[in-house]
Amino acid sequence: MVGERNRDGSQREDSKDRGASPLVGIVLLFALVIMGAMLVFVAGSAMLDAIKSEANSEQTQQFAMEIDHRLTTVATTGSDQPLPIDEMQGNEPTITDDGNISVRWYNASSGSRTCAPVEGELRALEFELDDRTIAHQGGGIWEKTDRGVSTVSEPNIGYDNDSLQLQIMELEEDDFGSSGTVARADHSRSTELTETINSRARACSDAASIEFSIENSTYHEGWATYLEDAVGADEYSEVSVTHKPATEAVVVQIENVRTPVESASLLIESDNGIEDTNGNTEPVEFGDNLRFQATLNNTGSDRVTPPTMRVAIDGGSVVSNNGASGGSGAVPGNQEKDRSVKIDSDNYEDHLSPGQTYEYTLQTLDENGDIDDTLEDPGEFYLGESGSYFTVDNIETTSADGDNATISAEITNIGVEEGDRTVTIDFDEFDVTASEELTLDYGATGTVTWTVNKTALPYEPNEFEVGTGDDTATETIVGGATGEVENAFTVVEDNGVGDDQIVTDDESFTVEAVVENTYATEQSRDVTLTVPDAEITIPEPTTLESGERETVSFTVDPDEHDLEAGTVYEYNVTAGDEGLSEPGSFYVGKPGTNFELSNANVSGVENITVTADLENTGVESGSQTVTLDIEYLDEMPADLEDENPYGRIFEGTIRSSLAECTVV
Repeated sequence: MVGERNRDGSQREDSKDRGASPLVGIVLLFALVIMGAMLVFVAGSAMLDAIKSEANSEQTQQFAMEIDHRLTTVATTGSDQPLPIDEMQGNEPTITDDGNISVRWYNASSGSRTCAPVEGELRALEFELDDRTIAHQGGGIWEKTDRGVSTVSEPNIGYDNDSLQLQIMELEEDDFGSSGTVARADHSRSTELTETINSRARACSDAASIEFSIENSTYHEGWATYLEDAVGADEYSEVSVTHKPATEAVVVQIENVRTPVESASLLIESDNGIEDTNGNTEPVEFGDNLRFQATLNNTGSDRVTPPTMRVAIDGGSVVSNNGASGGSGAVPGNQEKDRSVKIDSDNYEDHLSPGQTYEYTLQTLDENGDIDDTLEDPGEFYLGESGSYFTVDNIETTSADGDNATISAEITNIGVEEGDRTVTIDFDEFDVTASEELTLDYGATGTVTWTVNKTALPYEPNEFEVGTGDDTATETIVGGATGEVENAFTVVEDNGVGDDQIVTDDESFTVEAVVENTYATEQSRDVTLTVPDAEITIPEPTTLESGERETVSFTVDPDEHDLEAGTVYEYNVTAGDEGLSEPGSFYVGKPGTNFELSNANVSGVENITVTADLENTGVESGSQTVTLDIEYLDEMPADLEDENPYGRIFEGTIRSSLAECTVV
């Protein structure tokens, strides 16, 4: 192993003082980009283009180029890359604890430097040659000789009078648990550093200028020369570059790169979750009060009191406007404090439901009650019933093989604990029950299924119930028990003739009945009206879908059939062998009232009795005057000619209902 160098570039046998070590692994951090007031990380690209030294061997040049290629691959793709350390044969590189970077916001007008800096370690990947050192530091390649430090490959840093870009690569050694040397990207560190810089920027609301420095670097001379040109120190009046050889530092200052915040703002630094849920990883019991926790950041120098914070759940269906609590209430200037805001159960129980995961947004309000700040990504929490509670949802029936059908139901545990239940299906009308065992974690949904033989059920909606012991739901399944296909139609209802089953013999009338197709497929049948006593048979071709019902009408014209007024006729409606459960009937009569005499009869010798049947064959009840006249048919005897003993001997009014027959 090559010993570590002294500051003058000479070799030093003992490397323990500076912490130099063999290259076990390299961690590449994304580089920092500063644009106005924004600070984000992008992939750095350090290029070991070549090590331009006459003393350098061809093997070293090829090795350096290969190292550069693999480091660049890691920086741009994030994928691990093996480094060919074993191929170096002699000039084995080391990582040394050399160099730091510091970024700080400050107020150039007041000279205030109260904003805390953000610092990181650079380190250097060094190749020790006979008369020089080649080092990879911060994304640049530096060559140090007795004559000083020069730049072999430049870092990616620049300023264009509008934005400052820093692409700084940090190196870190680590044992990755493998025999070979590996280069790996560490995204978590870059993300953490970005968040820290953004936090410091918000904490310094009045700081409009930025300062970054490379400190404690053996290659400070090269950095100074490079940065003078990279940030335009001779071109822009707001830029200054100061080289401090005594502390091996280079300081870059750029004034007024952002607009300062005039007044203090209370910002939400972090969402710390709901109290007693370990950052929302545990469920919340429905009915408990909700206390949302956050870290608030006062970006100004003045105290903010009282801090106003609220939380909106489920897109704002539940909103709490009570002020933040915890600690002393006020948030001092340029400080962070943990605060919380509570939503009582009676404020959300009518709007939220157990078994659901809800998103919420933390917000701060300004003095006018308007939203001042909110976190970009909403938080979420699960809300459930106490213990375990299984609900029944989404019952579906689908066709299976042959005459079978599958009944399935979604079962959800809307509780806050894992549980198990016996889920049952019950056809109460047929005294049939089946069950399935189900275990579910809280918030989880499972499916239970049963296979049902539809031919064992009537072709009609058959109700069944699915229950968990906590919840029940009912649904129906149409059976397939139809018997022979010839009997697919059934007459289910007699709608009759209408008008109290009374018709006249001088105009057509209609008989109606409801039929249903009880077969599993579409069928066509003749539905037939028969009136046996009038020798009437009228078929109506009818086509019905499976399970469909239809009213079938039959028109009867009295002029075309032998219908006698005053008569009641029975009828039947049939479809195949199926007919009405009981025959229907209707009465045919003359319009209005119509009295008819029949069956006149004379009896007796000395006392003569004359009788006759009087029948109302009309469709209305009414009265009729009935008389009896006797006429002497032979020659009238002389002694009786003047007596007129015969003539009308009876006259009376008879009232009769329709179809009523009276003897007079």
